[in-house]
This record gives sequence, C-alpha cells and structure tokens, in this order.
Amino acid sequence: QDVDLRLLGGVWSRQLDWRQAVGSVSGYLGEEDAMNAGGKHNGRHYAGLRGGLNWQPAEGQSAYVLAGYQWVKHVTVDPVFAAERKDQLAQLTLGWEKKIDKRLKLKAKIELSTNSSNIALYEYRRRQLSLTLDAGF
Repeated sequence: QDVDLRLLGGVWSRQLDWRQAVGSVSGYLGEEDAMNAGGKHNGRHYAGLRGGLNWQPAEGQSAYVLAGYQWVKHVTVDPVFAAERKDQLAQLTLGWEKKIDKRLKLKAKIELSTNSSNIALYEYRRRQLSLTLDAGF
C-alpha cells in the first residue's frame, strides 16, 4: 500500500542475570494516510504494546518469546461494508535457534495470531510453524 506513515515509539530493555537474557517492553502510536492508496478508508490510526525475552538455553543456542497487542481504527467508513473498521490484534511468538557452525543455523518458530474485527471478513486465527535451515555466504 502507498501510504504516508507517521510513527512514534519507545522501548525499554534490560539485561538480566539469568542465561544472558534480555527483556524488553515497547509501545508505539501510528497513523497512515491512504489518500492515494485505493481510498481514504484504507487510512488508519493504531497503537500497540510489545514485550519480549531473549535468552541462551545452552551454548550455541538462543531462544525467545514475544507477545504483542495492537488496536487499529480506520479513519472513515469502508464503502463495501458501510462500517468504520476497528481491529484488535494479539500475537505470541516462540522461537529457537541453534548454531551448527559459523555459517549454518537451524531455526524453529511458532507464531500464534488472533485478529478481532467489527467486520467479520477481517477476523482470523492464524498458527504458523516454521523450521528453517539458514546458510550464510
């Protein structure tokens, strides 16, 4: 989408004494103006919160958990649904990475997402599982 974006955010993070862990909390406010992207109804205002923890369960491994929640309000009535769209998105991600050698990593990730909307077409629950072999050159 071709939008004009304004975004303001902040993050607080802290190194913990447990397994080289780093915890973080962040928040953001955003606005997208979509006058030239298929109609003004594609513009939106949103706010969100995220939290995460990264740690090393063993030598050569890293793991993380991320959680987020986002509120979205579109700026005008959708011409197809005759309603002003409002969504709430919740996400949870769990990931793990194992360094096999200096150029090769094995990664596993599960992402859970739920979007609630006042327009039923935009409601969903998504579960994604990925296993990746990452080779650097």
